Amino acid sequence: MILTAPLKYEYPVIVSSVLIQGWDQRHQWLSYQEYFQSNQWKLCISYSGQNILNKSGILSTSLKGSYTNVESFETDFQDKLLKKNHICELLRLTVSGTIRQKVYYLYLAQKHLAKAVYDLGYDFCLTIIEQPFLLNYYENLNNNSYISTSCYQMDNTGDTNSIN
Repeated sequence: MILTAPLKYEYPVIVSSVLIQGWDQRHQWLSYQEYFQSNQWKLCISYSGQNILNKSGILSTSLKGSYTNVESFETDFQDKLLKKNHICELLRLTVSGTIRQKVYYLYLAQKHLAKAVYDLGYDFCLTIIEQPFLLNYYENLNNNSYISTSCYQMDNTGDTNSIN
């Protein structure tokens, strides 16, 4: 998906883009590559996050509640998915512009992205987020639309990457 902004140029300017990959392309998903399943990543899904997933209708039975690592959670999650073709991965969501423009373009991108994934028949999306700007945006949503499952601290700043 590409979002453009009409500016005073001959051609529209790309201000946001994202890659949407369905379950049939999961062998290409970054979320399930070995690096993101390694012990460097820590499981950080909360009890309330598991509860949201259990009540979402995407699982055949409830998640077991206690996992030793990311891989054990991911295996249980995948095994319990009801409609795997209703799951996708969103990658490389980007926005460009000034800080103020980024906030606006992120809002627009999310609005169009939600419609696009719904129109494509997806009920649940996985993503990997490394930009603190995007993490803060998602963490401030109050409608249970974002659940962080795995975290990895990249440096000593306290910034983390997340798999969601």
